[in-house]
Amino acid sequence: MVCVWVLLSALAGCIPFSSCQEALGPPVTNCPDYVYEGQILRCDCRSPTNLAAVGTVGITVQWAGSRPGLQLVTDVKRKNSSQTFTCMMLGSVQRNTTYTLNFASGPESTRIIGPTYNNLDTEMALTCEAFNVTPAAIFNWNGGDCLPVNSPNTSTCRFVPKAGDDGKVITCKTSNSEYPGELSVTTTYTLNLTFN
Repeated sequence: MVCVWVLLSALAGCIPFSSCQEALGPPVTNCPDYVYEGQILRCDCRSPTNLAAVGTVGITVQWAGSRPGLQLVTDVKRKNSSQTFTCMMLGSVQRNTTYTLNFASGPESTRIIGPTYNNLDTEMALTCEAFNVTPAAIFNWNGGDCLPVNSPNTSTCRFVPKAGDDGKVITCKTSNSEYPGELSVTTTYTLNLTFN
């Protein structure tokens, strides 16, 4: 029997058949790094290359305990955090890849800390804190002319208030670094200036 091998560059030269199988890498997934509560988790478990193109027969790729293709969690909950799923290559070649579900959450709340009063034309610092956020928070200030200094779950806005800024509302929007459009909280701070 004459076999014609159509090989991908990663498997070039894997003749005979057994060496083609040995050259196959582990299965791959396209699962997200983080998933948030209520989200639907869909991701593929597949071969790293086209099995038919390299002449491998009798090999299937699927999630453990389910049908080939998509792994589906219809309503992700906090209890699913750290849950593992195994993507398996079965048959004459057996290899596994594990995916761990990382849970993105929060911020649940945020606050701005600042002075009760501040003198006009004197630098002031406002610090925005995010609470219970995973993996990290990102901050967006509005209303203050500042260049913020950020750390993992805080952001400090430093600026010098000017005439007319008394009563001005400063806004800090805190968002989840993985899902800024879906998970965010906003809080405000009103400037109370003294004129010495």
